Amino acid sequence: MSIKNYQIRIKALSPIHIGSGETLDPMRYTVKNGRLYLLKEGQYIKKLLQMPNSQLEKVVESGNVYTIAQYYYDCFDETDKSVWYNSYEVSPGFQNTFINNLKNPDSQNLLYEFYKSDLMQEPVIPGSTIKGAIRT
Repeated sequence: MSIKNYQIRIKALSPIHIGSGETLDPMRYTVKNGRLYLLKEGQYIKKLLQMPNSQLEKVVESGNVYTIAQYYYDCFDETDKSVWYNSYEVSPGFQNTFINNLKNPDSQNLLYEFYKSDLMQEPVIPGSTIKGAIRT
């Protein structure tokens, strides 16, 4: 018995989300200028503390998660690649929802994380998912 290999192309006809089971809170990501940035939390906090007239300590003392998330958003500079490790393009609707949720105390602004490759930390569709879709 010989094994046959086939090269196929798959086109998604609808949005796909393969969840990893993890959620990101707004202290681990931010959205600016049409992109979602995954933050290097320790590096970002260090950067915020080093800023002239830093308000981070005062904001954290408030204990208000929404105030902290808004401060993270306001201070974020996407050109400083030392504070984020990956970014993804997002729709204007997604960005508007994120910004509106920063002002909404009823929203936790949690983001359900995609399944990612270990090496590149890029969203991927696992082979087992594709295999299952082809079988059905």
